[in-house]
Amino acid sequence: MARRRSRASGVGCITRDDTPACTLHSPPGNEDIFMERFRIVVLSLAGLGFLGFGLAIVAAPEAVLGAVGISGTTAGMIELRSFYGGLELGLGAFLLACAAKPAWRLPGLWSVALINGGIGAARLLGIGLTGEFTGFFIGALVWEIGFTLAAIVALRGSKA
Repeated sequence: MARRRSRASGVGCITRDDTPACTLHSPPGNEDIFMERFRIVVLSLAGLGFLGFGLAIVAAPEAVLGAVGISGTTAGMIELRSFYGGLELGLGAFLLACAAKPAWRLPGLWSVALINGGIGAARLLGIGLTGEFTGFFIGALVWEIGFTLAAIVALRGSKA
């Protein structure tokens, strides 16, 4: 019995007594490799985004949050820096660690889906309750809904 497989065509043939028996198949593991890379990309981009936003809030909360009407006292700015900025920095670092450690990828993706989904749902609720809508909300919702959906897609087919 001789085995032959054409890499280009994806056709594998097994011959018995000079009678070909060919099957069409996908190269082994290509979908798994693609999904694992996609998971790393989702975690890395989400992590970098949270890190960047966290750094911006720590550096200049008035400039970042003033665009949506958030202002405050000196003590309030300290709170914004620490809670919003610090939380974003920690979350960004966690997601980058999840991208780097294979065993952490699925918990990291669950975090991306649940955190962004929760923020997006609360934002939509707030918009619905108040009728207030700004240009900032468009970008925020694209981020939140986009990363929620990307994380859900990345979780598909996993044993999570």
